[in-house]
Amino acid sequence: MQKEIETQFIEILDEIDSKPNFPSLLKERVCEILKKEKPSVDILKNLIRELQKRELANITSISSLISAFIEAFSFEDKRELYELLNQKEMIEQKIEDKKREVKREILKLLHSVEENISDESEDFKKLVEYSLNNVKLQSLELLGILKETTIEAILGAVEKGGDIEGNVEEIVKNIVYEAINEGKLTKVRVAYILRTVLEATIEIADEDQAFAKEILYGAVYGSKKGVFRAISKVKNELKLIPNEVQKEMANELEKTKEEIDRIDEDFVNIVRESSLKSKGISKNILGDIILKLDSVLEKLKKRSIETTEALAQKINEIKNETVFENEITSKAVLEAKELSKEAKKVGRYLLDITKGILNGAIKGAKEAMKKE
Repeated sequence: MQKEIETQFIEILDEIDSKPNFPSLLKERVCEILKKEKPSVDILKNLIRELQKRELANITSISSLISAFIEAFSFEDKRELYELLNQKEMIEQKIEDKKREVKREILKLLHSVEENISDESEDFKKLVEYSLNNVKLQSLELLGILKETTIEAILGAVEKGGDIEGNVEEIVKNIVYEAINEGKLTKVRVAYILRTVLEATIEIADEDQAFAKEILYGAVYGSKKGVFRAISKVKNELKLIPNEVQKEMANELEKTKEEIDRIDEDFVNIVRESSLKSKGISKNILGDIILKLDSVLEKLKKRSIETTEALAQKINEIKNETVFENEITSKAVLEAKELSKEAKKVGRYLLDITKGILNGAIKGAKEAMKKE
């Protein structure tokens, strides 16, 4: 097989070595002959030597040859990957459709409950109505009404008057906490919830400029308190994990620890991002808030550190009590180290190009090859 590939390679070179688009042709033609079977590194080395014999070896031609090998080597795996990606898109679409269906069914059920109590006493109706609204508050993200609920609640606080900042802060604290508490506490979910709430708040503040400052301060500080409360819940629930499931929970706790780590910094970045997007009066007000956030976020930062430390302690307790090995994590760490090595190599290559020392290195390599 090796001799056959080398023979075909020589024939390809005879045919294309003088053509202006030699590198691209080389990659295309070599890839064709290698797709039938995964090639070995020895074959690659011999083909590079053949280029050297013909004085065709340079960074462009050798890169094209290596790229052909990579493409041929991973051809079947890539084909399977693309099939999986297509399936993923279909599954994601099905998930979105199912989410919409679930929302519709839940809302239909809640409306049905409301309709079925229309003949009851006012006290009974109020009790059920408040209970229904409490359920909706705990399902804001699921029902897709997070932004709309925030807008309605803040507008209500403004109309009510009184301590607008304090009322908005309390409202937003509850909205953020309930939305986070609805699912897993992850950086992605927290960021989505905070962005959505701030987006709703900014819309109102830019429209109702008279109370913009109170609304925005209340929203930012309320959001901070909502995140604080959600993290506190994680910390408080650690002691409630039953002994019989602690080993199974260890990996999940490790992920949660990573999600909570530096969440105060994430919070600042989200507020800053919202400020940059704003084009009205909110932009300057949020800018002022950001300048004061370091001191305001001290409690959130402290709670974040306390919770990550508590999680780490719990994980260590579990590890000490049972044989705990996370093979996936170990593989991920090894892969990350390998990727880091490759990144460093490419970084050094870019630096060599910048310094203009690459030509000398290539010349030295060619001389060495000639001596062999």
